Amino acid sequence: MKHLDRLLGAAMAALGLAVAMTGYGLGYMQKQKAGPGFLPVWVGIGILALGIAIFAVSFSKKADGGRNPFEKKEFINMAFLVGGTVAVIALTPLIGLVIPLGLMGGAYARAMGTKSVRKIAALVVFIPAAMFLIFGVGLRVQLPMGIFGR
Repeated sequence: MKHLDRLLGAAMAALGLAVAMTGYGLGYMQKQKAGPGFLPVWVGIGILALGIAIFAVSFSKKADGGRNPFEKKEFINMAFLVGGTVAVIALTPLIGLVIPLGLMGGAYARAMGTKSVRKIAALVVFIPAAMFLIFGVGLRVQLPMGIFGR
């Protein structure tokens, strides 16, 4: 299992680096504002950091918990999260980006084991509000707005 973690961690780090470099090529800043590459750069850096973390943890003695990664529940969670990601992509042109990402944040929390409806509801409200305030207002990034367009 440790070998698979190392392989996947390295692949994830490489993917993160590729995303960040591609985003930088799109233009990190334009006219004193965040450009189209701003978000991909930071998402790529995040993916890179997580890949490095997975790779590094694979060397610890506790890395292999002996748990079977091929349990039915894990496949259901994976299908749910992949389906949710596809739904975000499909809904973005219709209702914008911030609302589907908020819903997906709640779905991710539920899939990861959060049982509290209050916590999930707080995420569903907080994520879109934070994204809009940080990117839409603070950084003046044109976010896809769908039918709520500007």
